[in-house]
Amino acid sequence: MYSAKAHPELQGAQGDLVVSYCSNRYDFTDLVNDDSVYFPRFARVAPR
Repeated sequence: MYSAKAHPELQGAQGDLVVSYCSNRYDFTDLVNDDSVYFPRFARVAPR
């Protein structure tokens, strides 16, 4: 996982935060066969 970024403009009413990140594969065959590797992933993080 790398290149994590917070997106405060997408903050929810409860104060949750959207974070995007990129992932990669170690196996070259998986890298070539998995198109989802080329798109960022998003997660919503809730405050404690």
